[in-house]
Amino acid sequence: MALAGGGGAGNTSNPSGTGTSLNTVGDFAYAYSGIVTVANTATSMLTFTTGNFIVDAKVQFSCSTGTGDDFEYTVELDGQEIYQMELSAPLQMRDIMDPIRLIIPPYSKVSVIIQNVSSTTAVDHGTTLIGRVYA
Repeated sequence: MALAGGGGAGNTSNPSGTGTSLNTVGDFAYAYSGIVTVANTATSMLTFTTGNFIVDAKVQFSCSTGTGDDFEYTVELDGQEIYQMELSAPLQMRDIMDPIRLIIPPYSKVSVIIQNVSSTTAVDHGTTLIGRVYA
C-alpha cells in the first residue's frame, strides 16, 4: 500500500520512531514526540505540514509526574491558536488524559507546543497524535 505522507523513499519522516513529524501509512496517521523536557520556554512537541489529505486526529498529552507548576498546552493550525489549555498546580495526570479531537485540512501546518508558565522547573512531557487519513 502506498504511503501518503511518511516513510516512503525521499521522505523526511521517521516511520518507526519519535520526532516532530507526521507519519502516514495507508489510511492511518501518527506522530510521537517522545519524551521532551519542557521548562519556561515554548517547546515544540510536534510540527508538521499535511499533504493532499484530511486527518481526523486525536492528540494526547502526557506528563511524567505531578508538579507544583502551571503548564500551557497549545495547538496551532497555520499559525493560529485553535486550542489552548492551562493547567494550574498541582498538575495531575488525570487532567491531561482526555484526547483532543481535530480535523486537520489538507496542506495545513500544525504545531503542538507546551510551556511551563509559572517557573523555570523542567518536567518531562510527551505528545501523541493518532488519526485516520482521508484522501
